Amino acid sequence: MIIVAPAGQRFTAVHANPYFRNQFGQTVIEAVTCPDRFMPLLGRGKPALSTREGSSIVYVSHDNGRTFRAVSSRRDLGYLNAQSLRCNPHVWVYGTTHGLLHSLSQGAESCLFSASLPLESLRPFTAVGGSITGSQLYARKFVQALDPSVPGRLSRCDLGGDLWSWTTCKGDMPKGLIAIVAADQTASSTGNNWWILAADGLYRSNDSGATLHKVLQP
Repeated sequence: MIIVAPAGQRFTAVHANPYFRNQFGQTVIEAVTCPDRFMPLLGRGKPALSTREGSSIVYVSHDNGRTFRAVSSRRDLGYLNAQSLRCNPHVWVYGTTHGLLHSLSQGAESCLFSASLPLESLRPFTAVGGSITGSQLYARKFVQALDPSVPGRLSRCDLGGDLWSWTTCKGDMPKGLIAIVAADQTASSTGNNWWILAADGLYRSNDSGATLHKVLQP
C-alpha cells in the first residue's frame, strides 16, 4: 500500500497522462481532493463520509505513482475531475465545483475558463475527457456540468482549449453526467469513440457525441 497523503482527505479523481513518458519510461499521474463543504453542490445532500481536511489539493507523481507530492492547495473550490490535455505533462484541466479550471503548470497555477466561452460557468463540472485525434498534438476534449443548462448537448474542443463549440446529441439522453472517457487512448486514436457515465447509466458514442446509446442501467 502506498500512502500518498495524510488521512482525512476525500480523493475524487486520479488520472495518468497516457501520452507522455520520461526518459525512464515513467508517466505523470495526478490525484485531486474535495472537502466536505463542497459535496452538497452535487445535489446529493451531505456526504456520507466525513473528512477533516478543509483545503482542496492537487497531488502529482512523476514516477508511475510510487510517490506523490502536493503542488496546489485551494479553499475556494473543490476538485471533482482531472484530465491531461496533450503530450505535454504540464497542461491539465480540472472539473471543479465552481467551473472548469485550466493549468499550464500541473496545477501549481490555474485559472477558471472565461465565462465568455460556450461553457456553463460556475457550475459543478464533473465530466472531463480527452483523446488524441490522429496526428494532432492537441487532444479532442469534452467537458460537461453534472446538470447541463441545456440537456442533450456537450461542450467540445478540438484545439488547445480556447475555442469550444456545442455538440448536439441525438438518441438516448444521459441525466447527471459524471465522467467522459475516450474509448481509444492510443496514439492512433481517431477521437470518435467515447464512454459517458451518468447517474442513470452508462452510454456509448462512436461519432464524437453526435449520437448516444445507453448500454447499461445503473
